[in-house]
Amino acid sequence: MLASPAAGLAPDAAEFVAEVKWDGLRACVAVAGERVRAWFRNGRDITAVYPGLGALAAVAGRRTAVLDGEIVALSGPRPDFTVLQRRMRGSRPGAGLLAAVPVTLIIFDVLRSGREDLAGRPYVLRRALLEDLGLQVPGSVQVPPALPGDAAALLAAIRAQDLEGIVLKRPASLYHPGRRTRAWLKIRNIRAPRCGSAAGSPAPAPARTWPVQSSWACPGRARWSSRARSGAACRWRSCAS
Repeated sequence: MLASPAAGLAPDAAEFVAEVKWDGLRACVAVAGERVRAWFRNGRDITAVYPGLGALAAVAGRRTAVLDGEIVALSGPRPDFTVLQRRMRGSRPGAGLLAAVPVTLIIFDVLRSGREDLAGRPYVLRRALLEDLGLQVPGSVQVPPALPGDAAALLAAIRAQDLEGIVLKRPASLYHPGRRTRAWLKIRNIRAPRCGSAAGSPAPAPARTWPVQSSWACPGRARWSSRARSGAACRWRSCAS
């Protein structure tokens, strides 16, 4: 399911649930027992490219699920798509590359749990089910926060830290594989070009910190914990096939 671009917050933005927009690769992951499979929106199987996703098997136990998420690589404390591209060039990365460019799977939706197809269930229900699955794996798998009614505060925090943007999702939205919809909106943080100094050299970039597991303060509410491009068409696949 693909988010539609939006120039800014609409008057009804408070009616949406807000999430961080990550700078990574959208992927679907299916887990069944000890088997894990992953693929891109074009159907390309990437299980061998990102073997670390196998960590899901340990926390899933005997449960089966199809998940929608984003694969990110960190450069210091923040996602870096340029670094991630190093992992995209081979079909079976060696031990050296795996160690040099570790990746994290950010999960933000569950499309199937056991034998139940959840695509026809409201987003807020899918999110609640996702959080109940307990799929977090430190350093490998995270479930991002979903913030009802906090679009403005989250966008302000994103802009302050010069991150990619936010995604807004209507609480009642169903999941339509491969379809772009106005029920999901993406708002990019448009980065202004940095001006050079009088001597013609580039202005220094401000220091930026953003650990994947951090705590952000939003105006008017308690602190919340943060745990990546919008939209893939997740097709149901069997891990056993």
